[in-house]
Amino acid sequence: MMPTPARTPSWLDAALCSYLALPVLIFCGWFRWPVAVVLGLLTLVGWRAAMAGIRWREAWPSAKGAAAVLAIALAWTAFAGGGHFVYANADWYTRSAVLRDLVAAPWPPAYRLDPALILRAPVGFYLPSALAGMLVGVRGADIVLYAWSALGFALFLAAAASLFERPAHKRLACLLVTFFGGLDMVGYLLMQGHWPAVGEHIQWWMQLVQYSSEVTLMFWVPNHALPAWLGTMLVLRLWRTPTLARVAPLCAAAVPLWSPLAAIGLAPFFVAGIAWRRDWRLLLSPQSSLAWIVVALPVAVYLTLDSATIPAGWLFSYFPSAVLFLRVYVLFCMLQFGLLALVLYRLKADSPLLRLAVAILLLLPLYRFGLSNDLPMRASIPALTVLALACVEPLLGNGERRWRAVLAGLLVAGLGPSVQEIERTLIKPREPQPMYSMAELYGGPAGRLDLLPPHYVARPDGTRLGALLRPPALVPPSVVPEPAKVTR
Repeated sequence: MMPTPARTPSWLDAALCSYLALPVLIFCGWFRWPVAVVLGLLTLVGWRAAMAGIRWREAWPSAKGAAAVLAIALAWTAFAGGGHFVYANADWYTRSAVLRDLVAAPWPPAYRLDPALILRAPVGFYLPSALAGMLVGVRGADIVLYAWSALGFALFLAAAASLFERPAHKRLACLLVTFFGGLDMVGYLLMQGHWPAVGEHIQWWMQLVQYSSEVTLMFWVPNHALPAWLGTMLVLRLWRTPTLARVAPLCAAAVPLWSPLAAIGLAPFFVAGIAWRRDWRLLLSPQSSLAWIVVALPVAVYLTLDSATIPAGWLFSYFPSAVLFLRVYVLFCMLQFGLLALVLYRLKADSPLLRLAVAILLLLPLYRFGLSNDLPMRASIPALTVLALACVEPLLGNGERRWRAVLAGLLVAGLGPSVQEIERTLIKPREPQPMYSMAELYGGPAGRLDLLPPHYVARPDGTRLGALLRPPALVPPSVVPEPAKVTR
């Protein structure tokens, strides 16, 4: 599959860029006021430069179509745990704690003042809701976060549908980017030797590495999924157009504040999607890049504070032998994407874009980064989205019937992890939104700071960034006397 670029960059491209960039503008408020003003103005200047060539009145959807997409996004986001209307998975405890701390304390929130220990995390997902929470409180901020997430998912669906002309292709594209997954059920059965329990999370069947299904991403980590999905849509919609070169600096500065690992997975697609011979001057021009370079520097320094404390290393070093690693690696790749890629090749759906996605998916399991090996889980999102969309035209096209049936069978078999996630939401009772701070959630009533996860806190003291940030403000304790401690 090769993407069909939008004939004219439209309001949808502007909406995707604005959604990603708004948290960067809000993040400027973490700095002392002279720096904040300069960074805020540069963010607006960079956004305006990225919007050059956008035809705001082009390709507006029908009111009926827009309402349908928004209704689907609101319903699916609620079912995924947003707003805590139904059961929300365990990761939402951490997400709620981050949101609570961003609302409860002036920025940057700190868990210790002497020496300072501040919240250091990709906060892009939370900042618009946290800003609103200063007016409507923590519980109101949770509803705003739900609406913010639903808006991002609606933009994702609208952009995926826009890549295709026929209504049937549009509907299938939306279904695939919502439910696409690998053959995790087969992997689980091979490793465990029995069927999983109802609602059991099965995607850690390989234990050391995971490629998350689209449902798993929405139910567990929308903070990582949304920027990866929207960035991928920008590449596919604007493939080899001058507008992609204009928006690339915006995405390079904005996406890491949402998810640095998603930004790593997006980078190769932007590199491939830009028409370098024609547009390299446009990409590197001061009008396109200078403002975003200045803005990206403090964002990058903030995200890498104390990053040496995050565990990392080659994945094969965790295996007793190279032969065992190779066996597990080949099995993982074949079940997660390899068989599907081979069938697409047989259906003549091969393309440079698909080959790039497969190459990325082959490389990511080789290196381990983060407590839960987050690198392959998050950096794989763009490549897996490309793989999902590559199935649309072959499935509805004129290829050999038997191979189309095999493709359909693989996609149906890939629903295993999605079914498990949906089952869990249906059988688990709804829980109220937890109101704990990060220190209480991980450190218990005593608030032991040594138990805080290293990828969520950092010491800015003695750094140049520390002099630019506003004075850290201590996060106040919650009104809940004994929070439930998490160990994930």
